[in-house]
Amino acid sequence: MRRLVLTPGADDDAQGIAGSRTAPAREVERAKVLLGYAAGTSITELQRQLGFSRPMIYRSVDKALAAGVQTGLKDKYHRARMNPRLPMKPKPGW
Repeated sequence: MRRLVLTPGADDDAQGIAGSRTAPAREVERAKVLLGYAAGTSITELQRQLGFSRPMIYRSVDKALAAGVQTGLKDKYHRARMNPRLPMKPKPGW
């Protein structure tokens, strides 16, 4: 795989998120993966150290390589689906 190079600003951001206790858990996990990968740690070793699945690690790294580190840390926006079992309006008499 290609090498991930973190700029000093992106490195600081990733380290801040990786150590955060208030950031979303997914972002913290991705930051740890990206920091380890940028440091030259292999995918297998990251899996062993962090306890994340290989597909999750590959997705995080591929996203960061394709779109940049800042984009690689964030979740992709998706619209929440409406539950079809819930009625749109309350029925009269409830």
